Amino acid sequence: MRFHSSSLVQLFIIWSCIVVCGKVNCHGVTFYVQNKCSFPIWPAVAPNSGLPVLASGGFYLPCGDTRRIDVPWGWSGRIWARTGCDFTSNWNQACETGDCDGRLECNGLIGKPPATLIQIAVQADKSKLNFYDVSLVDGYNLPVAVNSKPISSKCTILGCHKDLKTTCPDELQVLNEEGRVVACKSACLAFDNDRFCCRNAERFERSEDYANIQSYLNKDSSSRAKNLRANTIKGSKSVVLSLDDHEEITDEFRGVKVWWQSKTHQIESRSNPYQPKTEESRFYILKCHIRDRKVITNEYIDHVKEEGKKMELKKRERKLYSNNPSHSWSGYKQTKWSHVTFEHPATFETLAMDNKMKEDIKNDLTKFRNSQDYYKKIGKAWKRGYLLYGPPGTGKSTMVAAIANFLDYDIYDLELTTVKDNTELKRLLIETAGKSIIVIEDIDCSLDLTGQRKQKNEEEEDEDEISMIEKQMKKGQGEDKGSQVTLSGLLNFIDGLWSACGGERIIVFTTNFIDKLDPALIRKGRMDKHIEMSYCGFEAFKVLAKNYLNVEDDDLFQEIKRLLEIEEIKMTPADVGENLLMKKENEAKEICLTRLIDALKEEKEEPKRRIEVDEKKKKEEEEIKRKKREEKKMKKEEKGGPPVISKVKSRGGWFK
Repeated sequence: MRFHSSSLVQLFIIWSCIVVCGKVNCHGVTFYVQNKCSFPIWPAVAPNSGLPVLASGGFYLPCGDTRRIDVPWGWSGRIWARTGCDFTSNWNQACETGDCDGRLECNGLIGKPPATLIQIAVQADKSKLNFYDVSLVDGYNLPVAVNSKPISSKCTILGCHKDLKTTCPDELQVLNEEGRVVACKSACLAFDNDRFCCRNAERFERSEDYANIQSYLNKDSSSRAKNLRANTIKGSKSVVLSLDDHEEITDEFRGVKVWWQSKTHQIESRSNPYQPKTEESRFYILKCHIRDRKVITNEYIDHVKEEGKKMELKKRERKLYSNNPSHSWSGYKQTKWSHVTFEHPATFETLAMDNKMKEDIKNDLTKFRNSQDYYKKIGKAWKRGYLLYGPPGTGKSTMVAAIANFLDYDIYDLELTTVKDNTELKRLLIETAGKSIIVIEDIDCSLDLTGQRKQKNEEEEDEDEISMIEKQMKKGQGEDKGSQVTLSGLLNFIDGLWSACGGERIIVFTTNFIDKLDPALIRKGRMDKHIEMSYCGFEAFKVLAKNYLNVEDDDLFQEIKRLLEIEEIKMTPADVGENLLMKKENEAKEICLTRLIDALKEEKEEPKRRIEVDEKKKKEEEEIKRKKREEKKMKKEEKGGPPVISKVKSRGGWFK
């Protein structure tokens, strides 16, 4: 909305609860902020860069009260209301909504969204229109109305009078400690998505086709175009070079020559001081001979989009996600998944595994990636399950990273113990994207999903009982509370109706003890491929030797081969790698290989030592139990109790 600076007006801004009004004078405009809410609020004022802070940036406004703010000419900024504030606490966030670093007087700080905003610009040049509006770009926390007195034909009443908290979707709600909805997030704040946030390097939302075509043309534009544009695109690994405006390059497809040209178009926008006066849109023009039109429309354009999409995926910055606890889903800028950049260097080339097995896995992954139409034809969701099992240190996590790098997929690391129930598990699944790997590591330890393990309720007679006070303390600390995710819920997550949401996913389970898992969880169709990650063999050792020492053959290899294959000494790839790791600068490879040989020989003797230790420990435990029985017997005799009668079993039966 706009109003002329030369007219005598008062601007009222009302949070249905609140009104702000402005009056023009020779020095500027006077605003009156009125609280019509049934509860107190804490209005805040933040100027645009380089402008003075008004009303100390924030103040307390009880129900029904009005506060005057004098605004100089040339001032622009925003006003919003904070709710549920307590400035006596030591918390950094003093207010439930609109908080500015826990301060009463914001001193120019921007409030924490979501909050309903009033944006204002008072022009120093009186020939220009002033501006005000009510914006939900940062979300919503209170109903607001703005009106002017006297009413001007150019300044109509503006505002958001409806209480949107009552109709706010679950995904956008912000709850306070009491579980009451206190604000409604914007889609940008809730999902942090470029589409909802209207952000990218070119300030407008690029269509998917435009992005794919741009990626396709960029592959040759650096060598064929005279002028290039360099952009830093969010989520891209590096600077993106593209055709400059009005540049033209040629392409050829099946003997057909085409011409691509980059164009721009300027669009006038409304006179809003918070937006540029013109917006720029970009597009491509494709030219071809009329005789080739059929080939271009039927084949070439689809080819360009498909190849461009592949290039987009290769240059994007891949991510490693972890699920947040559900109590954080409704907080400020909280989502169900948080992420970091995925930078694990593992590849199949560096993976310590038999080459034949590696090739088999790579072929299976390639077949899956290229089988979208096949999965659709047979009526199955486009997903595949992998079960990685084996002792600790055999490279299960490294295998997951190698698969992600091979396919250029993101990884979702799902921690089941933080998932409250089956419903939350489904909501997490919906939030995952395609071209991703969903990993549940050590699934045999995550939850009681094995179908075989049972809690032991009986205790040993000689063990001390836990007091009721200790039990209550443990219960109060939350030890008795855990995830309510069931085996049935997890099975539906893997291959139920919800598993078809999205596409091109790989689900990976890892476990150290495959025999503990419920057969229903790992049957074919759920975990399609079972991969045993075993102890290090000679082929795996050679891969590690090349990785760590850059050596492919040595006289010591034969001794290592004898220990691994003939002596059948079991050592994990992690332990082999630790022994091959250079401990000093420029350490000789022979020293590292000799260290490994010594470690393998020690490992050979380890079972004997382990048996001796176990036997010694068993004897000590038996001796402790015997002493406890004697102590109990002596105590009963001292108290004059009945003698302890022992039963002895003979061939014919029991006798005392």
